[in-house]
Amino acid sequence: MGPWTGSCCGPKATLGTFDLALLASAKLAGATRLLSFDQTLKALALTEGLEVIPDLDETGKSLLSRLKR
Repeated sequence: MGPWTGSCCGPKATLGTFDLALLASAKLAGATRLLSFDQTLKALALTEGLEVIPDLDETGKSLLSRLKR
């Protein structure tokens, strides 16, 4: 299984192809910040070292903790 979809103990998070494409595009363009209202995309961006605007809500923080495992 891939690092984004699971491990021996079940999935960490479900990430969409579009979220990954947006993040990859931002990284390739040299972005340091990401403006989004999508909690999944913002959590993923934080794991990749981007600043996110606005801050994560509780749902996003929960997802972020699962991604960091």
